[in-house]
Amino acid sequence: MGPDEGRLASGKVGKGRLVESSEILDMCRYILGIHGDYEGKNIVVTSGGTREHIDP
Repeated sequence: MGPDEGRLASGKVGKGRLVESSEILDMCRYILGIHGDYEGKNIVVTSGGTREHIDP
């Protein structure tokens, strides 16, 4: 999954938004359901902000 397009935190519009959580969940369900290796197991998916220096 790549970034989504739309209004960004900067106020600009373009590619770079986080994909909606429902789309991420749908993709996880799809991928985990392909092989069935994770049936009956609990999965934790986490994410968070990055800390990168941005040039002025």
